[in-house]
Amino acid sequence: MSALEREFDHQLVIRSSTGVQARDTGPTLLGECRAVLARYDQALAVMTARTGESVTTLRIGIPLELPADGATRRPAVRGTQGAEPRW
Repeated sequence: MSALEREFDHQLVIRSSTGVQARDTGPTLLGECRAVLARYDQALAVMTARTGESVTTLRIGIPLELPADGATRRPAVRGTQGAEPRW
């Protein structure tokens, strides 16, 4: 949670001696996280259907240190927005 707060430069929860309470932005981030997880589940289901094998793991990682506009700074992906991947 602290890493996310540093990344957004915004406090997501209010910490006190009696516990933790979400700020108004907490539920917003939670909704976005749920959407990402739903897409993850969809990707697993699609790949299982496509390959005929049960796919149980799909690793996706984006380091928090990556700049928000990191894709535009990386030559390997520059200009590929909207393009289909080439396998």
